[in-house]
Parts: sequence; C-alpha cells; structure tokens
Amino acid sequence: MKPMRTKVLPLVVVFSSILASSGCANDDAGADGAGGQGGTGSEDPTAAAPDTWSGSEPHVDLHGNVAERTLDLVVEGADAADLGTAYCERNYKVPDLEDTSAWAAEGYLEKVEIKVNFFFDDALAEFQLELVTPNLTEEVGTTFDVADDAEVNIGISVDEDGPNAAEYEDAAVGGSATLEELDGEIGDDGLTFPDEAGTFGLYVDVELASGGAFKGSLTVHCGENDLETLE
Repeated sequence: MKPMRTKVLPLVVVFSSILASSGCANDDAGADGAGGQGGTGSEDPTAAAPDTWSGSEPHVDLHGNVAERTLDLVVEGADAADLGTAYCERNYKVPDLEDTSAWAAEGYLEKVEIKVNFFFDDALAEFQLELVTPNLTEEVGTTFDVADDAEVNIGISVDEDGPNAAEYEDAAVGGSATLEELDGEIGDDGLTFPDEAGTFGLYVDVELASGGAFKGSLTVHCGENDLETLE
C-alpha cells in the first residue's frame, strides 16, 4: 500500500503521495511541520492513533487506511480551529424546508460530516468522514456499533472537477464510533444549531470494507448546516 504523508501548513494539508498511478512523486522522508507528522513506518496503520478521545480542544488525529491507502492525518492548534481547514457539516431531516413550526417535533439530526480541506499537487482536495444515525442530538456519549447502530463512511476527493480528478471511498463494517461532543445552543426553530456555531467531537476505531482499519480522535467547529425534507 502506498502511504499518504501529511503536513499541516496555514489553512492547508499537503499529501505527498496517494497513488503510484497518479504520476506523483513519493516522498518517503515523511512530513514533519507545524501541527503535522509523517507516517509511522509501522505495519499497523493505526499505531500512531490515540487510544481515547483527545478532548474538546479542536484537533484532527486520524490514522489508518482509506481504500487500501495508508493515511496519517494530523491537524492541530489554530489550523484545527479554522473553518477554512477543518469543520463539521450537520445534516438535518425536516418536514418542510420553509416552515419551521414542526421542526422540533418531527425533525432530527441524521448525519454529521467532518471535512478537512487541503491542496494536493496544487489541486484542491478534501478528506471526509461521516457519522450517520437518527437523532444524533440525543446520543452524545453513546458508543455505536457500526455494524448495527450507525454508519461511518470515509472518503478523499482530489481535484473534483479537474483533469486529475480522483476519489477514494471506504466504509466501516465493524468496530465502533463514540459521539463524544455535540455542543452548541439550539436556535429558535427548536432543532438546529445555528450555522457556524457549535462543535463536534468523535472517536473512531473501525474495520473497513477494503480490509483495512481506521482509528483516531477529532474535535472540530461546525460550519453551515444542510437541510433535507423527510422521505
């Protein structure tokens, strides 16, 4: 498997290698820098991951495989707190997009997506991890069995609309995810946290459909909400 080395710079994360077929040079020296670290060199791709959630201070500390590619993704300090680099998107189901009167009674938070924006070979790229299960606002502190109680999906998109577009997707088929924090003050509609307010914290330790493993801790500020009507 080809390692994806990471380095955190102001507002960007740089991967030095994703696929041998991508035509990109492989930087085996790793990448140490402000808030970042390179691969561990261990046969266990999750060896560098923390064993517990690292707390409410914004951070991304995730390690393992995505679609059979090794990833060490570390974002710290001001970079982790900046919505231009790392953030969550809350996805709500509501009965009517315009009429908020029944949102509190019938709506719910179905999914939270964590996203990290970065540049890869001068192309815009995005890491995504999503936790999907009904009524997330009522589940803080819950450890979900991802085989039965929740979905954890992971992906990396590179140069989405460009000539070198590539996408790597994976899904958890075993292990667990713990919703550690879903913080904020619910707005006047009785359901949603306001856009660009609140935080989301998660700890994951999962096995993936590709045969790999993925593990780590994160806490990020949240950006704009996404709303969809109930089916």
